Formats: sequence, C-alpha cells, structure tokens
Amino acid sequence: MIYNTNHYTISDLFREGGNVRYVIPKFQREYIWSRENWQVLFDDMVEGNGEGNFIGSILCVKNENTATLGVQELEVVDGQQRLATITVLYCALHAALKALPADAAGGANELLQTIKTRIVQGGGEAWTRIILSEQHGNLVDFEALLADLGLLKIGTEVRGRKARKIYKAYDYFLGRLKEYDLEGLKKLFTWIDSILVVMIEVSSHADAFMLFEGLNDRGVPLAAGDLIKNKMLSELERGGMDIDEAFKGWNLFLENVINHAIQERFLRQYYNAFHLYRPEIKVGTIEKATKANLVKIYETLVIKDAKLIFNELVAKSAMYHAVIKSDKNDPLFGTMVTELEALADAKASPAYMVLLYLIASGVTDKDFYKKVIDALTRYFNKRNLTEYHEEKDVDLFFMELIKKIEEDRANRLNPEYITGYLSHTIYLR
Repeated sequence: MIYNTNHYTISDLFREGGNVRYVIPKFQREYIWSRENWQVLFDDMVEGNGEGNFIGSILCVKNENTATLGVQELEVVDGQQRLATITVLYCALHAALKALPADAAGGANELLQTIKTRIVQGGGEAWTRIILSEQHGNLVDFEALLADLGLLKIGTEVRGRKARKIYKAYDYFLGRLKEYDLEGLKKLFTWIDSILVVMIEVSSHADAFMLFEGLNDRGVPLAAGDLIKNKMLSELERGGMDIDEAFKGWNLFLENVINHAIQERFLRQYYNAFHLYRPEIKVGTIEKATKANLVKIYETLVIKDAKLIFNELVAKSAMYHAVIKSDKNDPLFGTMVTELEALADAKASPAYMVLLYLIASGVTDKDFYKKVIDALTRYFNKRNLTEYHEEKDVDLFFMELIKKIEEDRANRLNPEYITGYLSHTIYLR
C-alpha cells in the first residue's frame, strides 16, 4: 500500500521541529557517491539559481513503531546517497559560516542555528535527522563529522575517517564554499532548502520492491535479496539475536549464492520446493514464488519466524552451492563435476530445485545422484532441441514431481521413479 507520494523541498523533509527520522538499514550498501556526483549536484544547484532543482525520488517504508524519542522513523529503501550528500553539504555550509572572519560573520548565528536543525534535533538528547548504514564505517564517520563540528557528542575517537567517503564529500563541498562570503552562503542555504524530491512512502518491503521495479529505469535494479536481508536482520535483532552473529550468518548465505541473479533463483526455488509439504514455509494461497511476489513471501515468512527462515536459508544455500559450484573437493558431488557441468551446459537451472530437495531429504548415495543428474541433463537437452515436453512451466513440472515423491517417499524417493517421471513413463504409481 502506498501511504503517500508527493513532492517536497529539502526544507520540508528536514524542517525545524519535524519528528521524522530517515533510517538507512544497518547493512544496506555504504555511501558510494564520488566527486563527479558531488560536482553535478552542486553545479546544478548553482546554475539553477534556486529554481527548485530536482534530484529524484526517495522511497521509504513507513515503520509503524516510533523510536524512544517519539520520532517517526522512515526506512529509506532508495535515496541514501542523496539524503546523505545533502546532509554533508549542510555540514560544510555550517563549517564555512563558522570559518568566516569575525568582521564578516555578523548575522550568521541565526543561520547557523537553522542549519543545525537540518542536521540534528533535540537538546540534551540530540538525535540526527538521518541514520546512515553501518557499512564500512558510514555511520561512525558521519557521527564523528558532527562531533568535529560540535553538533553531536560521541565518546570514542574514529580513526581513518578522513580517508573515507563521508569526509571526502565534506572536504569537497567545503572547498567549493570557500569562495563565498556571508551573503553568498545565505543564498546557497536557500538554494539547498529549495531542492525538490519526490517522497514515496509505502507500507511494506514488498510494496517498495514492486514500486521500484515499475519506476526504475536507471539500470541499477533493486535486488529482492537486499530488501529481504534488511527485513531479516531487523527482525532478528528485534527478537534478541546478536546482530553481528546474524550478519556473519548472512555473509555465509551470500558466499553460497554469489550474485543477485543466483540469490533470486535460490529464494524462488527454496520456496517452491519446500512449501509443498512443510506448512511452516507456506504463505497463504501462494502456490509458486515468482520475481513479482518474492519479497512478499519472505517478508511474511520473516514476520512469522525470522530465526527459522534465517537458519533454513543459510543451511539450504550451502546445499545449493554444492550443486552449482561443481567443486571436485565437495564430499558428495566432488566426483560428479563433469556431470554437473553437463547439466549447466544444458541450461538446466530449474533442475537445481529437484537436487536441493533431494539433498535436504537426506539422500547421500552418489550413484543415486549420478543417475538423477544424467536424467535431468537428458530431459533438458531433449526439451531444448525438440520442445520435448508440452508443459510450458518447467518449475511447476518439477514441483509436481516433488509432491508426488512426498506422497509416497518409501516407493518414490529413488532414481528409477525420478527417471521415469522425466521420461514420461511414470506419472502415477
């Protein structure tokens, strides 16, 4: 559900007395904008003479829970780079004003206070208007910058901060501002305040994913796995799990499914294989996971039992990795590298769902797997060459195979039954 989609100025988003805080999930990618991005933003603002320069959309998930300070938190799904850059620009403007000679700084105090409210709110319990992700020192560098400016108190020294992106952005903008006097800095402040964004607020990560897929034309797709990760780690932390341990587990998952395409395929195949006979994996009436409903499925599963689904994904991804990696050192599939490569060459990625199911079922017989892999390879080679099977949806074809095996494991969990199913000689037995 979309709560809101409106255009706002930056001053609207960070207005004094506002109770909204923009939170980037802890493990979202780090701040990556570089000099080219900073230069374009600054030059566009100056060349526009404050005529409401538009910098794009900010996509947020509305968190119904409020922070302890009574602040409404919006989880920023897309827009961290822009929000962080604008905030760092405010920081540089604050520093440039304070650096003016005493005889030229008359009347700057009121503006300094206004800029401060764009960055932090509150008195003794000051809170930042934006919380950056924690990746590669993002958040600690940002808080250290605010401490250096006297806007926030922190208790520790942050080493190496000036060599990282947050400080590099700050140094870039500070260098651009050195040529401005008080009147020029005042004008720049009004121009920053007048920058336009479109704020889109949705009620769930699934809505965010679907909306992003429909709107995004920049060639940088929002991965379903990233949204699922954010929801997963957030729920695990809320449930009392040590977040560092959870992150280590998620990194194991990422090592097993090494890119976004494989992640998405694994997440689809995991659901499609196991919801058929495990009610704790089933989501409502959803019979098949697709790209369109993937985030909705996992958002529901995570809310239902985050720890269960987390442990499942880590464990099953290791099984999946054993199949797709073709590693000669793997204890089960190490002698089947040639067979697995032939399966991959047959463009048989849907078959990995069947192999994942078999491994999870506890089958350890190498001869069993050689026969099944050979049958799967032959099935796909025939399918590719002759449209061998009239069933258009091969995923449903394999899901039906898993259902049939589960109906009578004692007699059907064997290579003969699977081979017969693939060759059309066995459907019902």
